[in-house]
Amino acid sequence: MINNHFFVTGSHSDNALDLWIMNKKKPIFSLKNCHKPGSWLLSTASVKSSDLIASGGYDGNVNFYTFDKNTKSILKTHSLSGFDGCINAMKYSHVKGT
Repeated sequence: MINNHFFVTGSHSDNALDLWIMNKKKPIFSLKNCHKPGSWLLSTASVKSSDLIASGGYDGNVNFYTFDKNTKSILKTHSLSGFDGCINAMKYSHVKGT
């Protein structure tokens, strides 16, 4: 969930990150080929009320995206690679600084 109106889901079958608006029957935007060809997108995470989204994949990569509210789209910004195994669960942690 990005905010009270938008949320994202990952689809392993077509390796896509889908953007939805509440109460719609299909995604309003789909970012294809989020992970390497032949790999699956397995997990997603977002920081509520922000534009930060991440996805984990079968290829051992964690990809970061931004949500553009004006164009109602998702843009890939960065990728971290080299993790052993599959990234099948992700969660952002809210830690207060000192």
